[in-house]
Amino acid sequence: MEILNRILGEIKITFLHFKERSKNKYYGDRFEEWVVKSSNISKDGSNNSNFWKLLEWRGDKYIEGYRPLSSSSPDLLMECISDKSVFYTSQERIAVECKWRSKKNFFLDEKCIIKYAKLWNLENEYINYINNECSFCNTLVDRIVTGKAEYKDDECAVACEPYSSWIIEADERAQSVIAFCKLNMGAKFAESVLPYRERKVKILNGVHTMSVLAGYNAGFKIVRDMINDKAFKAYIDKGLNEEIIKTIDLDENELKAFANSVIERFNNLFIDHKLLDISLNSVAKFKARCLCSLLDYYNKFGKIPSVLSFSFAALINFYENFENKDYPVNDVESVLHFFKAKHNDIVFDVLANVGFWGEDLTKIDGLYKKVKAYFDDIKSLGISTAMEKLLDE
Repeated sequence: MEILNRILGEIKITFLHFKERSKNKYYGDRFEEWVVKSSNISKDGSNNSNFWKLLEWRGDKYIEGYRPLSSSSPDLLMECISDKSVFYTSQERIAVECKWRSKKNFFLDEKCIIKYAKLWNLENEYINYINNECSFCNTLVDRIVTGKAEYKDDECAVACEPYSSWIIEADERAQSVIAFCKLNMGAKFAESVLPYRERKVKILNGVHTMSVLAGYNAGFKIVRDMINDKAFKAYIDKGLNEEIIKTIDLDENELKAFANSVIERFNNLFIDHKLLDISLNSVAKFKARCLCSLLDYYNKFGKIPSVLSFSFAALINFYENFENKDYPVNDVESVLHFFKAKHNDIVFDVLANVGFWGEDLTKIDGLYKKVKAYFDDIKSLGISTAMEKLLDE
């Protein structure tokens, strides 16, 4: 019994150890790695075409509340090794603090800057400068840029779509000096970027995720061809105007104008946006882009939306038994492992997977029944005929 209790105690300690270092620690480490790999740092410290030499990389070490003082120092210490910079001199050093945040709608604001200024014992002049002279403008940019354009008169030219949107959350001081919002270029001041972020995620990104898996299984390869199909165009219009837009707290005419611009962007003759490329990590994308609309619609109207439920069924159909299909399914290992396993009722098991959705969706009245019915239609009739049946409801 003593040995058993000791084993159980060790298991408990191990569980608590990894619980503290779970998802946030994992993503924090991955973010630091991305910053290092993306900062033009020399691998061996030599001055080739690189800009920085990495002097220190302080990982955050801790256990059960014990933390070294070094964990309060910036994560990266780098030294300039280039003589081509107009901003830094050779051997000048900078410190970089990497912060990955799991919170939805997290923004780095004045309080965060002041917190680190005090932690690093910076001068009061700097803190007064932040308090009195700086504005923190959260922004949201939406424009597809396809790459460098070849213009002999402008070496910095890039090719982009006609549509542009730049939402800027700014105080009066910032608004007084940001002059380009007066031009007709898509820039706009707003009290908050959050409704516009919701608009972009639910409409632009949501329509992609709502349609591309069904579209690929219906035989389409790129977005433009899918959007020009009569049935898919009706499917997208129905999902947009009757379901998604109804869940967003912005002016309805403005939302419909944005939705129309999205359809126009999908029709861009110069962009062959492949459906399989968009299908990457579709389970996580569905949660972030479509499930939010589905749940908001249910909570607002007390019923299950049809098109979003059909898209849920299409997602399950796309992933189910993927190893025996003639297309690649690209997702994280945990998702692929789940779909490799045998399921007596794949729809129920997917909806009940708290790891995917953050909750058991089978507990939402009517959702399982609706998704299961659409899934059965897809299996027995095929995607296209099942979609036509949906549109006739």
